[in-house]
Amino acid sequence: MRRVVAGIATLSVVCSVGAVPWAAPAGAVSRAEVVARGLDDPYKLSFGPDGDLYVAESGRGGEGPCVDETEGPDGDPGPVCFGASGAVTRVVDGDGAQSRVLEGLPSIAGDEGATGPSDVVVGADGSLLVTVGLGGNVTSRAAFGPDAAGLGTVLRAAPDTGDTTVYADLAAFEAAEDPDAEQPGSESVGEGGDSNPFGAELVGDELYVVDAGGNTLVRAGADAVELVSVFPVTEAPAPPFIGAPPGTVIPSQSVPTTVTAAPDGTLHVGELTGFPFPAGGADVFEVPESGEETVAFSGFTHIMDLAYDEAGNLYVAQLSRRSLLEGDPVPKVVQVRPDGTRKTLLDAAQLGGVPTGLAVGPDGLLYVSLGLAGPGGGRVVRVDPDIARDAASASACPPASVPGTGFGDLEDTVHREAIECLSWWDVVSGVSAERFAPEVAASRGAVATMLTKVLEAAGETLPASPPDAFTDDTDSPHHLRINQLAALGLVRGFGDGTFRPTQMVTRGQVATLMVQAYEAFFGDLRPGGNAFVDDTGSVHEVNINAAFAAGWVRGRTLTRFEPQSGAQRDQVATVLVRMLATLVDDGVATPPATAG
Repeated sequence: MRRVVAGIATLSVVCSVGAVPWAAPAGAVSRAEVVARGLDDPYKLSFGPDGDLYVAESGRGGEGPCVDETEGPDGDPGPVCFGASGAVTRVVDGDGAQSRVLEGLPSIAGDEGATGPSDVVVGADGSLLVTVGLGGNVTSRAAFGPDAAGLGTVLRAAPDTGDTTVYADLAAFEAAEDPDAEQPGSESVGEGGDSNPFGAELVGDELYVVDAGGNTLVRAGADAVELVSVFPVTEAPAPPFIGAPPGTVIPSQSVPTTVTAAPDGTLHVGELTGFPFPAGGADVFEVPESGEETVAFSGFTHIMDLAYDEAGNLYVAQLSRRSLLEGDPVPKVVQVRPDGTRKTLLDAAQLGGVPTGLAVGPDGLLYVSLGLAGPGGGRVVRVDPDIARDAASASACPPASVPGTGFGDLEDTVHREAIECLSWWDVVSGVSAERFAPEVAASRGAVATMLTKVLEAAGETLPASPPDAFTDDTDSPHHLRINQLAALGLVRGFGDGTFRPTQMVTRGQVATLMVQAYEAFFGDLRPGGNAFVDDTGSVHEVNINAAFAAGWVRGRTLTRFEPQSGAQRDQVATVLVRMLATLVDDGVATPPATAG
């Protein structure tokens, strides 16, 4: 694997959607808040002992010398030119004044993006240690001229003067040792192997660096570079366009991109994976002192960075949740709890860019660099991982307590957190262990079950053996729940004696059912003013207005509710979570994590 950005930078530029605002209590960081901007393809970042944030900028190349490269099936991507445009930016206290404290660092760039400074850590003496990528070897480095000698190295910037020297030459180590040379599918770029220093971690006075080109983790020092681990090649299905017989598997290199230390000091390494970029094929390795790596977590796709917080939560930045051969990247940041459970913390819309680096600040907030956006297009944002996206649901769903789910189809719904929350409360279940079917129309029977479970979560006792109220629900899995609501006078069927449990429920019906259930058990809601222009004359108008005033429902637009439109399963989850939050605020329901 040569430059990690080669072949993916052109895909990544498209992720330029603005961050979606989150609602949260006043004073909380509840959305992707920009703390640095105008960066040249930033990658990894770290905090120094002084609390300042340091960001590695890979630069924009320069006027040359230039070298023509051939990379991958598309042939020649054009010239790659050298320039001293790499930099390190400091952000005072993580959100204060922004300035470049190191400039003039080596950078090479072409049409597919820039390679240069990729990580920065702060030494105990205040020096900066900067990994500088290459995506080649000592021979290809030499072609860029003597000023490019810092490519493929770790540079050390003196704390007082900022003068840089080569601290460790990983390209030279790769040329001498080439530890992965015998692996199937290993790429050699002429003589001297393939080196691309990409991520670093300082543990005590030991600097560990992953080489994405060499597929290695090394211990880098001023005197020597020492091999710690070589990461394994795996097999992946051959993509159809290469013309291999069906069922063919081909080697896929590891391409380690990040190394971080867990709270106990154990090293963890994340991998991007090389061609054919298999979805779900990226692992997080645990690397003990012996260097015998084992898989700690699997099932990720295209890992760019890792970061731990003091509580032992691991944050994983993924370039995309699908193979890079499947179109534009769809990035996300996943939180892995100490017990191994996972949840998507930030999706593509919330990120508003491609996450290329992560760091947890002294304030406990998560800082994310957004790169692969071209010169000047990079940013650093921060978020609070413990703030709910929807303020109306926050008291029922504290993010630090709500785990993820096994549902694999929640990535594209804005109601993901609500579904995770109701699953935690044991109010909802999926259509299978792997699918929630968020956009499927909610049925009358399913809503009856969810609502009765909300009432039970609030401590209410419902009739254990209610009379059979309807003629057509005997075989329904919602039979008991429908009869319970009927016994309480909260649902009525149709004139022919049926309930029609599989029929789609409308938005207006959901509002009425929630309001009437709340008022039957917990007291009257304030009626609220006329919130929407399109429900006049609807039998649900009063209840829609009350549900809106309570903060449970919103319109399709600012003025239209569309009461006769069908309600989806994910939409019902959100409004029920908001009702649960009201019950928590009222002191009649207690979230599961703190239940007595």
